[in-house]
Amino acid sequence: MNQGDGTFAAPVAYSNSASGQTAGIAFGDANGDGTLDILSNGAAGRYLFYFRGNGNGTFASGVQSTAAATTATNSALGVVAGDFNGDGKLDAYILVTTASGGVRPMTGNGNGGFTSGTVVTTGASPGLNAIATADMDADGYADLILTNRGSGTVTVVPNGL
Repeated sequence: MNQGDGTFAAPVAYSNSASGQTAGIAFGDANGDGTLDILSNGAAGRYLFYFRGNGNGTFASGVQSTAAATTATNSALGVVAGDFNGDGKLDAYILVTTASGGVRPMTGNGNGGFTSGTVVTTGASPGLNAIATADMDADGYADLILTNRGSGTVTVVPNGL
């Protein structure tokens, strides 16, 4: 944790419930308790993991989402979090490898669990390599921002997918 003087405390590693590397990280209150939680997607395991925040800078070990975030033919590259469907619960989008740029919505249930949606392709070719979210058009809704691998372009998806 940041010590407030430009230094940090010793790092603490938190494990997830599956082996393999993680490829993305996002933050938000996934269980509605008012504390910051961590979301991470597994590149090899292809899952979304929820690390419950304890409110004191520590976190519980990662719990796998309720459904596989990608299929065996896809790898997860990144994750963003926000209330994308307007229900007041934290949702996520996972960037997955597809030839035409895929993202998978993960709908939050408000207690730290997520339901996996179908991969949506964006048409970006040869695929995507980064994902971010912000309200780019100031309409009060989160937009997705995607970088396209190989083409040097950025795709903005207004109001999510």
